[in-house]
Amino acid sequence: MQEPDRYLLRRVLALCPFIDDPAAGIVKIRDVLSRRKLMRYKLCELATALGGSRLDAAVDLLYELASDAQTSERCKDNCINAIAALDTPRASNRRVLQPYSDSMKTLLDKGYKTALRPSGHDISDKFAVDNSASIPPNLIVIPNTESNSSYMRYCKEKDIKAHPARFPAALPEYFIRMLTDPDEVVLDPFGGSCITGEVAERLGRKWICAELVENYLEGARGRFERPSSPPMPARQSKKNDDGYYRVPHPGLLWNGGDERESAPIPEDGGQLRPAKTKGSHCSLSCALEADHATPHAVTVPHSFERGGSTI
Repeated sequence: MQEPDRYLLRRVLALCPFIDDPAAGIVKIRDVLSRRKLMRYKLCELATALGGSRLDAAVDLLYELASDAQTSERCKDNCINAIAALDTPRASNRRVLQPYSDSMKTLLDKGYKTALRPSGHDISDKFAVDNSASIPPNLIVIPNTESNSSYMRYCKEKDIKAHPARFPAALPEYFIRMLTDPDEVVLDPFGGSCITGEVAERLGRKWICAELVENYLEGARGRFERPSSPPMPARQSKKNDDGYYRVPHPGLLWNGGDERESAPIPEDGGQLRPAKTKGSHCSLSCALEADHATPHAVTVPHSFERGGSTI
């Protein structure tokens, strides 16, 4: 028997309990798990089979296996992949809707002709349904200009180096609101300055943040000793009168000429930044230097947690 055949046979055997009587199959699997310790490859196949089932009892058992420390360690990747592939994700994009643009409001007000456009888009009459707001686009545009927050002041007072790659609070807030309910747990395995934890706590979620660099966690304490106020909506002004951010077209500065003359690719392929002469400025063709800094080796991870048991 060839190896692919053996693999297929094992998968079929793992799926057998779900074919005739799925509920009875789950009961039998639980009975087997309570009486014997399965070999690792069988446990991995079981996790995959449970994830592929649409039965609630199978999904419950999968979550139980993933929650058990010893079992999760033996088939960690399979449990993660099986849970990630479940066809019943929990999310509500109605929590992150955006207001209609002026052009959409005009379209809803004046109407439009339903037809197949020259572009190939088939515009139906359903497009004219006024849902009061729109689903946001895939591109999330958020300014990241924090310079005098309570976190930054805390780090300065305590002589702690602030995390150099912080993201704005609105980014984790977007996904926490859309994907979780209050009192549920939010995990950030790369906590950094723990902005995810700060937002989760403000929104009434439990949270866990893990970070290798202890210095960053010391700075993160300031987010909870001196919590920041929730971000305010954009102010209306002549320059920003509708709360929208403007994103430039990627070709805004393309000059249409021969790039070999206007911005030639360096002979080294752009690995090094070109030397600048006095008074000159780096052009658009300048490439960033590769970061060859030696990573800081830390062997023991540190973690913060609120609203749950310490791990």
